[in-house]
Amino acid sequence: MRIPLGVLIVAILFLLGGLISTIWGLIEALTGSVGWLTGVVTFSEGVRSWGGSALWSGLIAIVTGAIQIVVALGIFGRRYWAWIGGLILSGLWLISALLSTIHGNPWAIFGMIVPGVCVIALLTGTAREFFRQVPA
Repeated sequence: MRIPLGVLIVAILFLLGGLISTIWGLIEALTGSVGWLTGVVTFSEGVRSWGGSALWSGLIAIVTGAIQIVVALGIFGRRYWAWIGGLILSGLWLISALLSTIHGNPWAIFGMIVPGVCVIALLTGTAREFFRQVPA
């Protein structure tokens, strides 16, 4: 069975999002580590605090990006765990956008469109059938 179009789009979105998140996380972690080190050397509490925060934020972005890439590759490989992972990631993405909307960001409503489409695409009958069959 060929990969359904909706599932293919979801896998590509996860792969691109994971790559961008990983690259951005690397840049942020490197910048943060330089900032933290500069703060340590110059005894500047503000610079050190900012650098440490940026470093941890970058590391978290790297981990999330790697998870997105693994899920995307699993979707391409028709792995059932990747289908569940895609639903979980899309659900978390939806919750994040919803909380941002509740906290006063009206533009976050648009942030619910892509994860909503991902959830719908992964819950269609063809997507379920695609992941239910054992890859040959």
